[in-house]
Amino acid sequence: MADTVPFLEASCSNGVLPVAWISRRDARSYASFLWWLSHLGDAPCKIIDVTDLMVSGDETNTVLRPAISPAALSATLNW
Repeated sequence: MADTVPFLEASCSNGVLPVAWISRRDARSYASFLWWLSHLGDAPCKIIDVTDLMVSGDETNTVLRPAISPAALSATLNW
């Protein structure tokens, strides 16, 4: 838990508008987001939910698959 303190302090500090990328398909990531959100209090934040985002699953860009986690997204994916 001690290793989360610097992250929590930086992301919840005054003057910062945090942006959280989430997916409800990734239980561990979503639970971590909810933990972080509970510490944010009434401070504003932006949330980008990729739960329903479909991305290309092959080289031909013909097969679409759900984006399971924001960590799996790439700048080179065709959204």
